[in-house]
Amino acid sequence: MALSNVADVTWVSLQKGEPQAQIGDYLGRAPLVNFGAEINDYQDTMAIIVSLDLVVTVDTSVAQSLINCLDTNEGQPDIQSAIDWVDQ
Repeated sequence: MALSNVADVTWVSLQKGEPQAQIGDYLGRAPLVNFGAEINDYQDTMAIIVSLDLVVTVDTSVAQSLINCLDTNEGQPDIQSAIDWVDQ
């Protein structure tokens, strides 16, 4: 079964730039929410990601940033630590 046909799932696209146009080709059953135009920086990206139940990514910088963001002693996402990691 294709992931786009999984029941009770809403896909969230964070794609930026020219590849964002590929979203128009999406024909899956599951709804797709496109946040690409709303994202200006990694802080925006991390703010969206921490609200999701599951993240599937092919972008290692986003994945590493997410790990850093969630790796806090307080159990709360630390978006600034993710931004700091990207800026290194």
